[in-house]
Amino acid sequence: APLSFDDIDASAKAHGSDLGNVDALIEAGLPTTQPVRMEARLRRKGNRWEIADLTGNVGRSDFAGSATIVKEGGHSQIDGELRSRRFDFADLSSDAGRARAAAKEARIGERVIPDTAIDLSTIGDTDGTLRIQADELLWPGSKPFRSLKAVLTLDDKTLTVSPLTFGMPHGTLSGEAKVVQKQAGPELHLVLTLADGQLADLFPSADIAASARGRLDLTGTGKTVRAAIGTANGRVALIAENGTIPDKTALLLGQDIGGGLFAGDKKRAHLRCIVADFRFENGTARLNNTQIDTSRALTRAGGTIRFPSEILSLALNGIPKEGATLRVEGAIPVHGTIRSPQVEKPESADSLGDILGEVVEEIFAGDDPIASDLDCGRAIAAAMNF
Repeated sequence: APLSFDDIDASAKAHGSDLGNVDALIEAGLPTTQPVRMEARLRRKGNRWEIADLTGNVGRSDFAGSATIVKEGGHSQIDGELRSRRFDFADLSSDAGRARAAAKEARIGERVIPDTAIDLSTIGDTDGTLRIQADELLWPGSKPFRSLKAVLTLDDKTLTVSPLTFGMPHGTLSGEAKVVQKQAGPELHLVLTLADGQLADLFPSADIAASARGRLDLTGTGKTVRAAIGTANGRVALIAENGTIPDKTALLLGQDIGGGLFAGDKKRAHLRCIVADFRFENGTARLNNTQIDTSRALTRAGGTIRFPSEILSLALNGIPKEGATLRVEGAIPVHGTIRSPQVEKPESADSLGDILGEVVEEIFAGDDPIASDLDCGRAIAAAMNF
C-alpha cells in the first residue's frame, strides 16, 4: 500500500527555521526555537508512531533520542527520552522571542531570576513522560549550573519535573518543580536542595571560599518563572561554613573602616558561618536572622528583597570581635538590585560632615562594643528547619 500513511516504515529528515514548524506535523506541543535540523527512523502502525535513532541540532545545541507517540481521539500520549552533549536553553526561543526578551531587559534591567515561560494553556491535548539529560549546559558568562538530568511528566495540564538535578562545579541542586495550570494562571511549586556546594560557585566575585548548602520551598502564580517568584510564598535558606574571606572584607563587615582601608590584599580571615534565612510573602523576601560570622566581626543583615523587580532594601550592622582601628556607627544601607547592589553611607550620616564628625568622635571616644562568636550550629538548624 505505497500511498497509505497508516502503515509507515521510513527514514526522514527535516530542517527549518523553527521546531514549531515540525510540530505542525506531529502536534506534540513543541516550542518555537532557533533553526532546527534532524533525522530519524519513523514507524507508524495505525495510531502508534515510533521515532527511533533521532539525532539533530537546534541552534548550537545537539540532541539524540527516541519517542513513542500514541494519537487517539485528538489526544497524544508521549513517552520518550532526549540526550544532549551540549545544550543552550536560549535555543528554545525563536529570534522574535529573543528580540522581545532583549527589549524587556533593556527596559527593566538585567535580572537573576529567568523569565522562562511555564504557561501550559497553549499545549494541546497532550500527556506523557520525557526523560532528558544534558552533559554540558551552555551559558553566557559564569553560571553555576553545568549539567542537567530530569524526568518531565505531563498529565492533565500538570507538569511535574521530578527528579530534577543540576550538576554544579561542586555539588548538586536537586529536587522537584511542579506547574499546575489553574484558572488564575500557572502555579509553580519549587522544592530544591543544594548539597556539597561551594559558595564561590554561586558568588564568584565575593572571593569567599566555603562549603555551601541550602534549601528552597516556594509557591507562586505567574506565566513565567520570574512572575511566579514575584507572587511566591515560602522560604529559602543558604548556609556557608568553615571557610575563608578576604581580611579587608571581614573588617569592613564589622564597620572597621580604618582596619579595612589598611588591610593587606592577600590576607585572609576565617569565615565561621554565613546563615541566610529568607521568608517569602507575596513575592517579598524578608531577611530573618541573617548573619555573617568571621574571626574579625559578627554582622547582622535585615530588610527585604522584592520580586520580580529584585530591588534591595537592606541594612547591615557589624560589630568587630577585637578593637577596631576606626569604626563608623549606624546601619549601612544596601539598595539597588541583586545584580547591581549599591552600598551607601551609614544611616546615621546624612552628609560628609556627619561622617567626619563620627570619625572624630570615634578617635576620642571610649571602647567600641565587642562581638562574641555566633552559635553557628543553632542558627543553621533554625534556618534549615522547614
